Amino acid sequence: MKNNPQRQRHPVIPLTIYAVSLFCLLVPISASAQAVTECIVNAAQVARVGAASRGVLARFGVGRADTVRTGDVMAELEASQEDSEVRLARLRLSSDIAVRLARRKAETAEANAARLTTLLQNNLVPKSEQENALLEARTARLEEEEAVLQQKIAAEQLEAALAARERKRIRAPFDGVVTDKLMSVGELYNEQEPVVVVARIDPLHVEAYLPAARRAGISLGDTVDVVLESRARVQAVIDVIDPVLDAATGTFGIRLRLSNPEGRFLAGQSCAIHFE
Repeated sequence: MKNNPQRQRHPVIPLTIYAVSLFCLLVPISASAQAVTECIVNAAQVARVGAASRGVLARFGVGRADTVRTGDVMAELEASQEDSEVRLARLRLSSDIAVRLARRKAETAEANAARLTTLLQNNLVPKSEQENALLEARTARLEEEEAVLQQKIAAEQLEAALAARERKRIRAPFDGVVTDKLMSVGELYNEQEPVVVVARIDPLHVEAYLPAARRAGISLGDTVDVVLESRARVQAVIDVIDPVLDAATGTFGIRLRLSNPEGRFLAGQSCAIHFE
């Protein structure tokens, strides 16, 4: 049977041209996938805070979601004994009676020694009496020094009492928000248990992992776009690039700093980083 010369034949596409065309179609998709990296938004710091002493939890000064500043008292343990010791130390320090009394006694003894020295020069008193007066004067000055020392000790005792009182307070370690209260008033607290959880949310930290091939394309201080779960598109700055790869995944970690002065962005949400 003869072939029909009118029969249409499909053109044969060379394999090389086909491969190039397929590559051109796939490259934009691959490049786009590499330009977007999953990430997560974390609080810059999270602290589980407690007191430096044992005791019964007496009061809370904050509630969940309250904003705190560095040094704010968030809770206190019962401290009636420490308060009493502070008052006593202040009373001791506020009184200079012992110092004034010792100084007046020393001045009187020195005046008496000077008078007897004059009398001795005129042979009106025995030398032993004048020597006793000098000894009493020197002793009185030493007693004055002792009184001054006791006042300095009272100042140190006040500092110690105030420090003991401070150990009953639980203060905010940084500016942030209270995310949890782990105990209730009346519970016995020990040094191993936290009482309040505080998170620093300005700035926020955006954590991500990139393949090793991307290491040469980023630098500290670079600004990149971050898309949050709320679809908000914000800018963050790279402030940490891990110097060591994860051998198991062939990736390295980066951390970006996301400014959040008004607390609009929530920590804990997932996100995506868009590189240019």
